[in-house]
Amino acid sequence: MSHLGQPITRFEGSAKVTGTARFAGDQTLPGQLYAVFVGATVPAGQVMAIDAGRALDMPDVVHVLTPADMPRVHPALDGISVPSLATRFLPMQTDEIVHEGQAVAIVLADSLEAAEAGAGAVRVSYRRTAFTDPETAPAEAPDPNKGNYSKSGPLDFRKGNADAAIAGAPVRAGGGYSQPSRHANPMEPSAILAAWEGDRLTVYDAVQHLPAVQAALAAVFGIAASQVRVVSPHTGGGFGVKAFVWPHEILASMAAKVVRRPVKLVLSRQQMYAMVGPQPQMTQEVRLGASPDGKLLGIRHDVANVTGVTDDYVEFGSAGPVLLCLRRHRNQPGGPARPHDAADLHALALGRAWLLCARLGDGRADPGAERGPARLAPRQLRRNGPGERQALVVEGAARGL
Repeated sequence: MSHLGQPITRFEGSAKVTGTARFAGDQTLPGQLYAVFVGATVPAGQVMAIDAGRALDMPDVVHVLTPADMPRVHPALDGISVPSLATRFLPMQTDEIVHEGQAVAIVLADSLEAAEAGAGAVRVSYRRTAFTDPETAPAEAPDPNKGNYSKSGPLDFRKGNADAAIAGAPVRAGGGYSQPSRHANPMEPSAILAAWEGDRLTVYDAVQHLPAVQAALAAVFGIAASQVRVVSPHTGGGFGVKAFVWPHEILASMAAKVVRRPVKLVLSRQQMYAMVGPQPQMTQEVRLGASPDGKLLGIRHDVANVTGVTDDYVEFGSAGPVLLCLRRHRNQPGGPARPHDAADLHALALGRAWLLCARLGDGRADPGAERGPARLAPRQLRRNGPGERQALVVEGAARGL
């Protein structure tokens, strides 16, 4: 007897396995133009001049849009929060450069090949300014005026005297650990086809949060949400990166409005590392104190994650401790779905797997709490050795790099 019930055919299953599914980047409309971004080659500065002459002389290149060509965003965009906007900063509204790879011009052509060749022919002059070195950037408390990421939950949890509890504990463990940035690479890169009909906008978009895109694009142009139609035939994979509204979606819609033709934009794999955000690099310091039978007596866990210079992104994969930010000139984080890093790292620092933290609760220190023994022998408490998975040390605060 089976307890699984009857098999159910996935609605889109046949189309996907037979190759007939049409994703956002597969959509076409009559008269559409292909868009390719020209990315900044400096991490910080200002665009001084754009020479599009060679590109415009190339076959099938129709337009090269610069900041001077782009419409200004409507004040209604101030009413859209960050998130769901990945960042308040929108390229090509000014000449400012805040990270390498930022869009500074858009080449539009009758074919993708012509647009790519045209983008390579555009020459941009910059005035360079000092940029933040991520290796020496000071860790700072998140600024609530730099987006709402820091308002999603407590950034500084304290209960009892963790330092005293750890100092008096018979068994102590901990260390400093780092986790590199993790970039999303879904099967279909971020892609959008934007088309205007009068004052109504339709976009075919690879997204995970359709209402957010609809609300943001309506605000950008100062029109009603009912005038914006968002179609996501298939997400094409996302890992969280397509859950935010990124600048490329706004810029493609602006370009279509300027040239009065549909515009298709598909980010390249390289641009997926520069124009949408990753889960950011985090550094974590963990100190644990425990009784000989494995009962946690105190936890101190301090975390710092990298963020951009325009918005203070807070990575809640390690929520609950002290969180700080490290600001640097890079594309704004906000990407892949994250595991429960904090609980995992507390367990690893004690030399045990996830089960230990599951048995001890949420990992927040309470020296007076009654918890069952984890039966962890002192000799099992150690730091990870070379080549092993690294872990993090709770009082907790968060900062941005």
